[in-house]
Amino acid sequence: MENRITSMTVENSLSDKLKMNKVCLVDADYIKHITSSRASKIIEKEFIEDLPTMKQVYRVEALGMCSELLHKIRDPMIFCFSGKSYNTFRYKISIQKEYKGNRKNDNLTFEERKLKLELMNEAMEAIMAEHVTLIFDDLEADDIVSMLQDDDTYILSKDKDLKQIPGYHYNFETNKTVLITPEEAIRFLATQILTGDDTDGIMGIKGCGPKTAEKILKDVTDKNLINAVFKEYKKKYGIIKGTDLFCQNWMLIKLRMNHGEYFLKKYESAFSLLENIKKNHLTLNP
Repeated sequence: MENRITSMTVENSLSDKLKMNKVCLVDADYIKHITSSRASKIIEKEFIEDLPTMKQVYRVEALGMCSELLHKIRDPMIFCFSGKSYNTFRYKISIQKEYKGNRKNDNLTFEERKLKLELMNEAMEAIMAEHVTLIFDDLEADDIVSMLQDDDTYILSKDKDLKQIPGYHYNFETNKTVLITPEEAIRFLATQILTGDDTDGIMGIKGCGPKTAEKILKDVTDKNLINAVFKEYKKKYGIIKGTDLFCQNWMLIKLRMNHGEYFLKKYESAFSLLENIKKNHLTLNP
């Protein structure tokens, strides 16, 4: 397969399937949300009101999404899903605002939100029944993807948070593969901790937007980026409160990459699955 390489981006010919000889780590929450968007449009257009038919539409659309991926990718894939929101660790550590609490303000009634979650779970279960998947009660999908990313994997997602993870990232909509360097990854993470993340309801330093963050970090070396961010928190809020808020936002924003002995044992099934797929499906150099 021919690739066109420009500025660390590999653009794959649309006539060819992507084959990186790596395991594709799929942010399956992203796939699930696309499925929901497509299915809801069909349900609205066809005036479907009975729950069994709605569920069937979601199942068909979910498996259709997976088929689209299979038509574009020849590498083995692992679909990674988030655990239930209230179980994931970030909901237990936020001290400023409820983590992702702003997402409740979506103008849906309780019953509408309940139905949406039930239908999205139907899509998830359809994918889990047909494809290799991973899910842990206390982790989000991007945590699973990030902890498994290595030299023999690449990430499929549109989640901006994953820009803090070095390595190859594939966008199946544009059919482009981008290599994020360790330097780019740590700078993105430092910027996020300064600015916060409105999408997830994470407050950064008050008044610090992207332009201010860029100015703060402009002349800071890569190895000193996180220290510079910590210094800004203490400067703004004082030693105690600044340390508390920095630690909170570090834990909320930083994706899981701890491969310590306890961590490896706790999520052993994920690492074992990845190694088995590498062994059986990839041509690896000794």
